[in-house]
Amino acid sequence: MRDKASNEERGVEVLVKTRAVLDALARLGPSNIKTISAHVGEPTSSMYRLLANLVALGWVEPAVKRGEYRLGLACLRIGGQIESRLEVQDVAHNAFRRYRDPMGTWSLFVRRGTRDVCIEMRRAVHNPLRAPLPGYSLPVDSDAAPSQALLSFLVDDQFDDVVEHCRYAADSAGRQATFPHAAAMTRERVRGSGYAYDFGVTVPGVVTLCAPVFDHRGELSAAICLSGYPRELARAIERGELVDQVGKLRYVSREISKGLGHAPEDAQGDVGVGDLAEHNHEAVSAAAMQRRGETGKE
Repeated sequence: MRDKASNEERGVEVLVKTRAVLDALARLGPSNIKTISAHVGEPTSSMYRLLANLVALGWVEPAVKRGEYRLGLACLRIGGQIESRLEVQDVAHNAFRRYRDPMGTWSLFVRRGTRDVCIEMRRAVHNPLRAPLPGYSLPVDSDAAPSQALLSFLVDDQFDDVVEHCRYAADSAGRQATFPHAAAMTRERVRGSGYAYDFGVTVPGVVTLCAPVFDHRGELSAAICLSGYPRELARAIERGELVDQVGKLRYVSREISKGLGHAPEDAQGDVGVGDLAEHNHEAVSAAAMQRRGETGKE
């Protein structure tokens, strides 16, 4: 019995080391044995044996540079299969049902070329006001909250490319000179607070709040919106008040990101998002939702 238990313990230990090596290669990219050993905290002698076995399995393969290793085709295939199942629309659909809002309509926007398009919507329980229906789209350089979020949370190179394109786009006529500066200022504000908002731009006559969604690579995948609130909400935000709707928006955006396999520490775009007070407010909002038994849950 002791021998069996000992073998099981060694098997678990090997699995733990294997995961650590694969995580290291995913984070670091092609690396040599010394770098991998330092990252996982294991001696190089054991890394030689483990890497040889992983190469034989196809999980790891020699990189282009001599002496370096990278993730193998088998790992990439598994990752591709997982990614194909993690559809943001499905994850958002379930989250919108779970956290259905009595006054605000949920919607999901993604970038499609030079337009930001609504692909999912969950109407408010008690508020029949107009909402962005699936298929509704906005230009990438508009002042609408979805466009602000989908532009602001791009990584630097992608942000610069979109801004440069918009400078010369037909629908930016008359704004070429001022758009880059305005976009940079908006980006700083939106990334600092962790969300965007507008009054009457996305949906006439109401406030729309919008927050980013990140995938398992830490890359911007989509943006979720809450629409349907009166102008007083925008005024409260401008006064610096921490409103419940913002806490709920950010909580749900992170839930959807987690559903896509996102780990915040791996994010490329989710940096400098919000301050400690807002994080505390979000935690309080989440706890309140749990105490209410997720109001509106179907």
